[in-house]
Amino acid sequence: ACKLLVVAVSSLAMLAFNDGGINFDTFAPVFQSQTTIAGVAYTGLITTALALALESLAFQSVKATDATVILASEPLWAAAFAFFLLGAETGPSEVIGGILIISACIYNELGDADSSEDQGPDEDE
Repeated sequence: ACKLLVVAVSSLAMLAFNDGGINFDTFAPVFQSQTTIAGVAYTGLITTALALALESLAFQSVKATDATVILASEPLWAAAFAFFLLGAETGPSEVIGGILIISACIYNELGDADSSEDQGPDEDE
């Protein structure tokens, strides 16, 4: 619930700082279209609220270092899906960033094999 509140407050802040402030009159056309209302509802409920809830549940059983790597690799997955599914172009900086993220993931996994300090939530019981 806290993550969703942060998303909502951040969205309202961006709205307030763009175009000189919040003007609810500009939303009138949005509320007149059933398709747009359905799209906004889907984006808010499914791709934001449900995704954050499932993410929070999943990360309860994952080690903190693994969760960090998973979250850090999100931009890499987004770029890969955009490249393969949508044909988005990638430049040298995106490729270098992807290589750095993959390198960090490999380093994290190899480092876990050497140390037994990082225990998951279920290993303490």
